[in-house]
Amino acid sequence: MPSRMPRLLPRLLPRLLPRVATGPAASRATNRIARAVTGAVTGAGSLVATRLALSVSVLATSLLTGGCATFNGERLQAQAMARALSRGYQAQEQSEITARDFNWVVRDEPVQLTLLTPTVSPARKPELAPGLSPTKAPAPLLPLVIYLPGLGEPASAGRLWREAWASSGLAVLSVQPDALAQALDRPTTAASVAAQADEVQTLAHAAFALDGIVKRRALLAATLAEARRLGTSGDQPWARLDFTRVILAGFELGAQTAMAVAGERIEERAPAGLSGSRSASPTSTAGTSAGTAALPGLRGVIALSPHVDIARGSVRERFAGVSVPVLAITGTEDSDPFGIINAASVRRAVWLGMPPGDKYLLVANGGNHALIAGNGLRNPPPPPWLKLQRRLDGTLADESNPSSNGGQGRRTSGPSMIGTGRIAAGDTADLVANRPFDGRHLAAIMSVSRAFLDLTLREDSIAREWLTRNARGWLGDTAQLEAK
Repeated sequence: MPSRMPRLLPRLLPRLLPRVATGPAASRATNRIARAVTGAVTGAGSLVATRLALSVSVLATSLLTGGCATFNGERLQAQAMARALSRGYQAQEQSEITARDFNWVVRDEPVQLTLLTPTVSPARKPELAPGLSPTKAPAPLLPLVIYLPGLGEPASAGRLWREAWASSGLAVLSVQPDALAQALDRPTTAASVAAQADEVQTLAHAAFALDGIVKRRALLAATLAEARRLGTSGDQPWARLDFTRVILAGFELGAQTAMAVAGERIEERAPAGLSGSRSASPTSTAGTSAGTAALPGLRGVIALSPHVDIARGSVRERFAGVSVPVLAITGTEDSDPFGIINAASVRRAVWLGMPPGDKYLLVANGGNHALIAGNGLRNPPPPPWLKLQRRLDGTLADESNPSSNGGQGRRTSGPSMIGTGRIAAGDTADLVANRPFDGRHLAAIMSVSRAFLDLTLREDSIAREWLTRNARGWLGDTAQLEAK
């Protein structure tokens, strides 16, 4: 099989790329990526075409849809990711994926949904009852990953991770209210930049506050109840989803919601407009093997850039009720773009505060907030209003004039470093914008999260062994993996 790789890859790519651009330019880019990946993996004798599907598909999709990039950038990213993924965890199943977008109104609020499902039926077939022929056997239900994007992100965010998980034979449903998706949309005129920055910071503080948590948790429960109802009634594609095997994943604000659903002890308060009463009594939805009171069927949580408000008291008390498995993912440069968390290391408090039992912490060495967001292979430029605000504050050199401030912006902290959840706070835009991520970081997050999903949704003993025995050696100095 390895000797056929150079011939197979260019033919496999067009079938493996979900939702990518088409036309001559896309075809040329696909061929360049195929040649690059081929050069990276032809020496991997144990790698087969089906195992290569994920790395090639996700990588090429990102390059084709992520904007302009140099050929060298494409080649280096393709090779780095392919080499790392070829040696990382190999999921049980690989398949092409289908994407569907929906717009619902839940509790009078518009909600965006994006559903990714395997196009090809998973390789693992259910056992047939006596007398039932294979042709009449029902299609196996798909384990479900529910993804909650960050503040200001649409339901299509987190594409790298969602496509990696769906390609492993899982259904991935992204849920985001319109109000949160559009929360950071601002005009680009300089006249009101300071007011806009203040408004964004105020909005972010409100979103991460207790009232925001309770409201998001209730809206998520109502959304999933409707999806479950449609599935029970036989409506497609909802009837394919297994709501008894669910992982809740979230980035930033979404991670905060996920931990609240999993059993974080919060001070329950009725969101404004829903009830006139307030209760100061702490509440928890402690997790069990069968899920939580807030989400039956919950098997675990993936918290990307988890949010921790230290001012709310002891993290051990708050997270003591989280008994479902959890994978927390952060980076050493995963600064808070909204100025709420003082240091990137604070995000590890979620893992530290939880009781033992399939709790994992992955820390990408040098990884920033944009990397953990999973929206592409390189840092996007900051929004215009944020760049203007930083220039007014004197915290950022004008990118259009490389000679200003020696071509380097100054590192600062505090309110001036608020952002959109798509860039790394504290890093200057002239150094970060369009800078490629380390392909090994991307591969680390994909491999570790896929192993965690196989462990929790499929009870795979090989996945457990890889996480506890092999992963650290494979990661090397790229990332740290801790377990308890």
